[in-house]
Amino acid sequence: MDSGSYCASIMQMSAAVSVLATVCVTGYFVSLRLRRVCNCFVEQLAVLLLSGLAVHTVLLTALALLGLFRPSIVLCSTVIVSGLLFCFSMKRMRRARYLPLPFARPKLWEWGVLLCIVGSCVWGLRVGSEDLASSRDPGVYACTAIELSRTGDLGWADPLVSDVPIEYAKSFYEDINLSMRERPRWMFFPGFYLRDTELGIIEPQFLHVIEPWMALGYWVAGVRGLIGIGVLWCGLFLLIFAGVAMRLLGERSAAVGATFLVGLDAALLWYMRTPSNEAFAMCFLWGAILCFLYSVQQPRSKFIYMSLMLLLIAMCSKFAIWLYLPAFGFMLGWESRPAAPRYPQRHPVVAVFLLLLISLIFALSTSYWYTWGSAYVNFLRHGWHGWQVIAMLFVVAIASAWCGVLAHRIRLEKFVLLPRTRLLILCGCSVVLLVFYIFQSRELSVFLAQNPIHSDARWVTSMTLPQLSFYFGKLPFTLALIGIPFLLVALRKTGLLLILVILSSSLLLFRSGLDAVHPWCVRRWLIVLIPAFCLSLGALPVCLSTFFAVRIPRWLNLIFQLSMIVLVAIALPAVSTVRQRDGFCASGDRLASVLRDADFVVAQPSARVASLSGYLWSAYGIDMRPLQKKTDAWDNALESFRLLARAGKTVYFVSDVDSFRGKFYSFIHPVKKGIPFEWQVLEDGLMCPRSHVDTIDGTYFVWQIKGDEIPFGWHYPEQWNSTAQRSDLPLRNDDAGIGILQSMTRSYTPCDLPGKTGFWVNRTMQIYLGRFAKNDAPTSGGLVVTMRVSTGRKNADIKLNCGFYTDLARKNQQSLEQKLIGREPETIQLRIPYVALRPESVFYVCSDVTEVERSIPLGRAQGVLIEEFCVDEYGK
Repeated sequence: MDSGSYCASIMQMSAAVSVLATVCVTGYFVSLRLRRVCNCFVEQLAVLLLSGLAVHTVLLTALALLGLFRPSIVLCSTVIVSGLLFCFSMKRMRRARYLPLPFARPKLWEWGVLLCIVGSCVWGLRVGSEDLASSRDPGVYACTAIELSRTGDLGWADPLVSDVPIEYAKSFYEDINLSMRERPRWMFFPGFYLRDTELGIIEPQFLHVIEPWMALGYWVAGVRGLIGIGVLWCGLFLLIFAGVAMRLLGERSAAVGATFLVGLDAALLWYMRTPSNEAFAMCFLWGAILCFLYSVQQPRSKFIYMSLMLLLIAMCSKFAIWLYLPAFGFMLGWESRPAAPRYPQRHPVVAVFLLLLISLIFALSTSYWYTWGSAYVNFLRHGWHGWQVIAMLFVVAIASAWCGVLAHRIRLEKFVLLPRTRLLILCGCSVVLLVFYIFQSRELSVFLAQNPIHSDARWVTSMTLPQLSFYFGKLPFTLALIGIPFLLVALRKTGLLLILVILSSSLLLFRSGLDAVHPWCVRRWLIVLIPAFCLSLGALPVCLSTFFAVRIPRWLNLIFQLSMIVLVAIALPAVSTVRQRDGFCASGDRLASVLRDADFVVAQPSARVASLSGYLWSAYGIDMRPLQKKTDAWDNALESFRLLARAGKTVYFVSDVDSFRGKFYSFIHPVKKGIPFEWQVLEDGLMCPRSHVDTIDGTYFVWQIKGDEIPFGWHYPEQWNSTAQRSDLPLRNDDAGIGILQSMTRSYTPCDLPGKTGFWVNRTMQIYLGRFAKNDAPTSGGLVVTMRVSTGRKNADIKLNCGFYTDLARKNQQSLEQKLIGREPETIQLRIPYVALRPESVFYVCSDVTEVERSIPLGRAQGVLIEEFCVDEYGK
């Protein structure tokens, strides 16, 4: 390491350490008066950390958005802010003539909570996942944080656009269509998109609040430090959760037991070692709940401001938190008083309006296209336009606050606390949960019986209560389900906010389109539902004792807590004990050592190569782009290579197979062969807990493409891994021929409809028939392609084009048939003479879909259903 790099590392480490120190200092002075309400060490420590982290989150996010996130600026700004807060706090202390209360000494139960936190954090640091593949959300957050730590800015300019006109560079982008409203996608990954096609500005799609903290971790310890930030956020959440449980229940054993149950849950353990923003959002949401509880018990304290600030940060970090704003709005209205000492308590409607307005402005200014893309997927497809969605958000938020005010005026509280009302709530919640659990269990079992384990339909079903049980075990989940109604009744007024948040989160039990059993998809439940179930399970003895007015012995409560912890630990799936993508970064580092000399890198469109693109760019500044194996894409890319060569740029091509073996092209020169790669991946669990770990390994090959030596008129040869032979004819989509047919086909999706054996075609399908060409130049006979096609829809008719190209790249079309098909299957037959058949010949199907069917998932919304398919000979 040279002296410049050493000094930069020292500066980065100093900045990160200064942030950690000033968080504690700032939290100490901000929470001087707030801590007077807290009566235990866990709560005081949680309030101190939340205060400091809230201030520094706003500061670091502002620096990142302004492009000033550099070690020297971070160091100076944090010191200045902490100094100003110190002076302000000391001035207030002298004016008010009071001394800050000392921290309470940790009690025995608090040592148990701290032991749980330390154990979970140590485990998370040990098995932290290198889940930095830029095709998934964790990789997007991680790569954005690395880019931020390296350049000090969240957005960057794509150097390709400055060297190559967009009409040639477009092959290195892809339209996301529905998701990003036709914003070009950078590197073919949904996490980055081209915000400006003229200046080439690249922008990550997500909300940018967690990335500055991850960048600090990268300054300290590289990738391991970046992942370790998530571990620390989960540890802070456990601390806050213990404070909420103790404040609501008042029972130490219940608080400790619930904290251990959350700390052992498979979903939290997964996100504890994965770079994501779920743990960050959990900390600030549950911190807002904790501070709101303080404000209810001490109306004259300033905890209401602290609560709303934490909620605002959570809303700016994750769209899913917006779901809980009506719950907070209702409680602000419920606790409103005309003569209240704090402004939000006097004017709850204004407070809720400002919260939503600031969150919306932040989302539109930092993640505009993703905000509208999310709205399109969730609302616009169903006829809701952008302004209608915004108006609906404000109407719901303001109406919730007004409902809270109205409930307070009619004194609904007295009615809710009546014994008969509590009994009615208990019975109603129990019946609803029981009915839904039985109904969804039966529905899930029937669905699993009709769809095999690898069926594509398993990704498009609703998330249900039976799926949630996989994270607890049967007996603990059943007891937690029983405990939910008793918890709702036992919380009474002080826990009404948590009750409303749980009810809001229960809407996610009917969220369709995601498999909730795989830990990655359980993020919808992790923030509220899973902690709520753990709280109900840990508090079950206390709630039963309160409801039935029966005193449960302490030893029995202790045995119950220990047994539940053991059962949850036994049910822990193996996916939570292995490192995801272990070796991913090491493989990227080995490849980067070869690609350092390249100015531009073209990658084979394989996940084993393309998934490294984000990491290589963010960590090393290596511009690697996947390029589809299509002749038209290569034609545009070749012109880009020529322009890059004129600009003096070096272009490399990377593949995980020896693409040019046995071939010689004068402008393609081998650079390095035999670069090994290996990492572990967890097999997706579709509707059942899976613990299978696969190893992805192989060898990278690198070539140099000299653009100035490319002969004009050269075309990239279409390649496919077809195993078809003439001896396989007739070839059908049955058990014997489906594998061969799949090797011949692009845009192929197995059919997931009950009782169907065909496959879906998403807009366009190409079937390569070149392997059936004869070398003896026959004068008779040929192939006959027969299909039975239907729309797979209820009401729409679709215009279908079937054609045959001797060479698809040059658009040499030989025959074309157009037909209007409907819901009932129709037969289409096309004859292709052997005389016209060439090695590059392609049979294609194209559906002209003008409207997207809402009942069909987005991946197949523009497709048709081919129920039967056959390729045979005629005139033998």
